Amino acid sequence: MKNLLFIFIFSSVVAIGQENLNYYDDLSDAYDQNDYSKIIQLSNNRLKYVTDSLRISNCYRAKANAYLEMDSLEKSKKWIEQSIALSKLYKWQSIFLRGDIYLKEGDREMACEDFHEALELFNTTTLKDDIFLGQRIAKHCDSTWNYDKDFSGHYLDSTLFKYSLWPHYKGCYKKITDTLFTCKFPNEKVKTWKMYYDTNLTVLKQKQETFRDTTKTISYYPNGAKKEEDWEIGYNWIFHADYCKNGALRSSYSPNDQSFKINKNYFCDGTLSFKGDWEAGRCFGDQWYYHPNGKLRKIVHLKPYSKKHEERLKPQQIKSEQFDTSGNEIALTPDTPYFNINILSAPTYSLNYVSQLKKTYQLNDLVSSNAIVKQAGYSKFMTNLKSAIYNKCKVDFKTKCSCGESLIELIIDTTGTIKNVRVTRSNRENIDKMFIKAILELKTWEIGEINSIPRNVLVKLNLKFEAVK
Repeated sequence: MKNLLFIFIFSSVVAIGQENLNYYDDLSDAYDQNDYSKIIQLSNNRLKYVTDSLRISNCYRAKANAYLEMDSLEKSKKWIEQSIALSKLYKWQSIFLRGDIYLKEGDREMACEDFHEALELFNTTTLKDDIFLGQRIAKHCDSTWNYDKDFSGHYLDSTLFKYSLWPHYKGCYKKITDTLFTCKFPNEKVKTWKMYYDTNLTVLKQKQETFRDTTKTISYYPNGAKKEEDWEIGYNWIFHADYCKNGALRSSYSPNDQSFKINKNYFCDGTLSFKGDWEAGRCFGDQWYYHPNGKLRKIVHLKPYSKKHEERLKPQQIKSEQFDTSGNEIALTPDTPYFNINILSAPTYSLNYVSQLKKTYQLNDLVSSNAIVKQAGYSKFMTNLKSAIYNKCKVDFKTKCSCGESLIELIIDTTGTIKNVRVTRSNRENIDKMFIKAILELKTWEIGEINSIPRNVLVKLNLKFEAVK
């Protein structure tokens, strides 16, 4: 709910001036960290010195949302009612949130009444983008749809489920294709679905559950243990975990949380397989890899962690060391990387990644390409960009590679100029350079707009070597 609620609150900030922005910065940080107790504390402190009804109402609404996320529905409803009583200019925001409270209580009828009332009030404002309200109504308030239908069946039941082929890469020389199954009906209309390995519907293969904006997809091994788990909010992938057949956690991470952390992966017996420092999409410092017997297998020395944004953009490897299972140093041999493609969308944007790059590049109007999803011709905007890059690529170097992805990030500015091109995940250096060269030769692309206003657009591309003719 952070993106939506904070947009609501910040719109009120703009209306009353730029004073006390530290509060809103702290509030945004608390939302990024899902620290709802902090949100309540910040709002309580704010209420000690604000006197106008608009800011008091904002504080009440922030507290109501925090309690909602904490599943304290009575407290959430108490504070949202007080916010509504004080709201005038932005009353629709509070009514919208009350609809979410009703929805969490299971009262769809009352929730839809509030969503429709919020939309009517919204339409009296000077704002133009009702995407959040429209999504809620389309998702939860379609009178022609049976929201109580049981979407459960065998995974090969084509009346309920569809499949797609999804590849991952072993190094740059082999593509391995998995078959992925999912419900054939749109997520906004199906709250929960379950697919089973067997026709008696006793052995669960995969399920998806949606609550408000959050969708959780969990797949299982035939023995009933979790295999994978993904959480998604809108276009944003916020959580992923992999498990072993014995139920042991192999790895987990939250792309939404871009702050500094120590990542850890495990073997299926719980033994540590990897640990390393990480922040905002890349690793820092010493990266430790282990043998199953617990002995150090490899250590990669990277540039140490730094809080300076400009120094974080270029990964710098200092040296690497490799060891056998007894701990003796041996000659380096390259690892064969396996790159999985995120089933939710790839590449992805975290909720606060764009905010960090705004500071790095000093572009206050920077938006992700997801933000221009409503622009006419958006799909071609992205698809044709990839095609144009592939058409300019020339394999004028020797390589044994036949496939693989380079993840490349760039910005298309308000004049259409392509700039700030960088590799965020490498395939092979010569292949990466080929793609970079093609992008730089392209020079310009279509301008991204929101409400007909040109914006600086952050674009992430997964460029496939096998697509180059």
